Amino acid sequence: MPTSFPLTLPYYMPVGRLPAPLPSIAEITLSKQVLSAERGERYVVRIGEHYVAKYGHDIDLIEGENLLFIRESCNIDVPEVYAIFCDEKTNVKYIIMGYVAGENLMSQWEDLNDLTKENIAAKLRAHLDELRRIPSQGYYGRLGRRAYFDQIFMTLEDDEFDRICGPFETQSQFIDAIVERYLPTHFPQRGEYLRRVLPTVLVGHPAVFTHNDLQRKNIIVRNDGTPCIIDWEYAAFYPKYYEYYSAMIAFGYFQDDWHVWIGKILHEYVTELGWLDTIRRELFYGA
Repeated sequence: MPTSFPLTLPYYMPVGRLPAPLPSIAEITLSKQVLSAERGERYVVRIGEHYVAKYGHDIDLIEGENLLFIRESCNIDVPEVYAIFCDEKTNVKYIIMGYVAGENLMSQWEDLNDLTKENIAAKLRAHLDELRRIPSQGYYGRLGRRAYFDQIFMTLEDDEFDRICGPFETQSQFIDAIVERYLPTHFPQRGEYLRRVLPTVLVGHPAVFTHNDLQRKNIIVRNDGTPCIIDWEYAAFYPKYYEYYSAMIAFGYFQDDWHVWIGKILHEYVTELGWLDTIRRELFYGA
């Protein structure tokens, strides 16, 4: 039977399907094979031949759920998930995944020739096209009808949370939330302009499952040249154009040739990108 989301945690893969006994919390925290350490609060470590653990106080366990959902819903290369849990004594959260052998695309990009880049881009395009074929769940939001965790859809005010962060049943509600997020910091007349115009430019895009952080650092190229997309904590159901928008703003546009290859990996939505990036810049930078 398909898994129901939100998932009831803790989650552990049945023992008979494990490649080896799961590592203990002590084995995880004592690992010397640190693959990533962010702000001293969240870590990714390798344990033995089979496992990687992502852990920390601010880890979002929905990443593990997203990976389980993807593996149930389509056939693309993402890490296997073996356990998702929180240590009640320390409130540290853990996701135990399969180790992906290969090299991070960010570290090798400058040394790749165009033929190799073409090959990787084509495989990523196939993966993301497959991801888009996951049937819509009938809402715009994170898995299990949960609110977005996203720059544009963000508020600390309790009375605004549902209205701005979602989830949303319709495309119109999605667009209205963008305007509501914009209004408190800008002239009301500009907000009203957006309320009138955005439905004409952000229309006609059904909700599709979206990685929402497609950067080279989140792509591992296996030894056989197959790309594996990692870091799915920001994934959610967004309009079809949102993957292109989030990939372009995360990259910072024209630092090297990556923006050219984004256009080969994803369908380009340049009009939608322009509008959303303008709103994002005004929200966060006032320009």
